Amino acid sequence: MPAPVSLEHGSLDTLIHWWLAHYSQATPGCGAGNNSTWLMLDSAPQLDAYLRILPAHGGQFRDERRYVAGAPELAVEICLTSTEVDFGPKRKLYQRAGVREYITIVSETHRLAHAR
Repeated sequence: MPAPVSLEHGSLDTLIHWWLAHYSQATPGCGAGNNSTWLMLDSAPQLDAYLRILPAHGGQFRDERRYVAGAPELAVEICLTSTEVDFGPKRKLYQRAGVREYITIVSETHRLAHAR
């Protein structure tokens, strides 16, 4: 069984997905998604939400059978109990893999952190 997800996390998740879905629909060459496993370097994180540029438009990801590989242009994580991971190893992995923008929402304080 996956780790439990709080009501607050689910509510913020819905807002982020709405935002990225609308953005990708209005922006040719973009795609948005959520809770997908990405094959990144030596790891396989499952991002809360992401925005990718399609390869035909200069994007950096590629399809690997049923998964995506490489890095999205934007990764978004909502953390309530995973702050140490999201600001530590996960952030370092995303930087090494080439994620261009990383937004972490710390839901208990409603703080937004942005990294390039």
